[in-house]
Amino acid sequence: MNSIKIASNTKRFINWIIDSISISILWFILLPGIVIVLKKVGLLENLKEGQTMSLEFTILPIAFFYYIILEGILQTTLGKQITKTKIIRLDNKKVNFIDILLRTLCRFIPLEQLSFLSEKPIGWHDRISETRVVSK
Repeated sequence: MNSIKIASNTKRFINWIIDSISISILWFILLPGIVIVLKKVGLLENLKEGQTMSLEFTILPIAFFYYIILEGILQTTLGKQITKTKIIRLDNKKVNFIDILLRTLCRFIPLEQLSFLSEKPIGWHDRISETRVVSK
């Protein structure tokens, strides 16, 4: 681990902002289709025109697939591309699907973002999956 440069908290925060905006944009693009599907299967019988409050939960699967697809294929996300960072495993082996799946699932731990406020700011999704985000 001595020859690698762990990404700074600033880069990690920028990654989070860019990825959150990207996920939100995807949600807004996909929301009309989601509403149509949910209405067709009878899950939104009482949804009024313009009402989205009950649809906020639909952003979770979009976030899940955003991270699974981008990190799974590229070991990076849009935010990491912009800040020139990538994901590595602590044992120096290639990051695999199980690593990415574990990272992604851990992102949904309540208050996971607060794990960056510790003395050694490494997110739980990094610790638990034994991965790190490093500068390229």
